[in-house]
Amino acid sequence: MAGRDGATLTDAGAGTALASANQMTGPIELTLAELAGYLYPRVTHDQLDGIVVRLPKLEPVGKRATGGRPLLTYDAATIMDLHARLRPWW
Repeated sequence: MAGRDGATLTDAGAGTALASANQMTGPIELTLAELAGYLYPRVTHDQLDGIVVRLPKLEPVGKRATGGRPLLTYDAATIMDLHARLRPWW
């Protein structure tokens, strides 16, 4: 398929553009405090922290600099899925 200028997806520049677009996708990283604000029914930061601490396979995906101690960030989709699975017991 050719674009307006006649370029096709097989051109060298297209591969670079697709590679950079793929780098932009990835997990949405949020802190536990931010995630607690998005979840419904509501959970506190302490409740969410208690769940995360007890699940050893649920590891942070990054750190966010704050000028002091860095905050750990987690994959938002993973935490929201976990919350949905635990919701019947809350």
